[in-house]
Amino acid sequence: MSESATQSFVPPAPTLPRSPGHRQEWVDACIAGRPEDAKAGFWYSAPFTESLLIDDNDAARATLAALRALGVRVALDDFGTGYTSIGQLWRLPIDVLKIDGSFIRHLETAHDHVIVELMIEVAHTLGLALVAEGVETATQQATLRDLDCDAIQGYLIARPQPADRLTIAPG
Repeated sequence: MSESATQSFVPPAPTLPRSPGHRQEWVDACIAGRPEDAKAGFWYSAPFTESLLIDDNDAARATLAALRALGVRVALDDFGTGYTSIGQLWRLPIDVLKIDGSFIRHLETAHDHVIVELMIEVAHTLGLALVAEGVETATQQATLRDLDCDAIQGYLIARPQPADRLTIAPG
């Protein structure tokens, strides 16, 4: 990322349910409830955790592919703490990789710094956008900027709030 580039803030989104019975209701609600600009794929994402792929892999992949076909950006949430290996990432129907905050929390340690750096490199090599979760300090933000992380989420940006109090500016 060049010095003039800035990191994006990623608006919160509800995570895709693991239960197939609730999944279709969630997808329908996502499609019906997303704003008009999101219907064109504008920063509307459907995050899911790796555990979704464990119990119902084929159905989960089909749901994710259907969301992508509608222009929804699909995000793999909490990456690094679950079951997906780096070698499996290229097979997943995803657009965004979200690094779990547990790696960001200890970013100043050599161990986690190297792991985060590798995750960012792999994501970019695969053409995925990268989001660091759990960013709480300006030092973490600066380190992530230096590592070419695309976007951040965390207390540094905003504390959790009720949905009716959120305002998301375009761009």
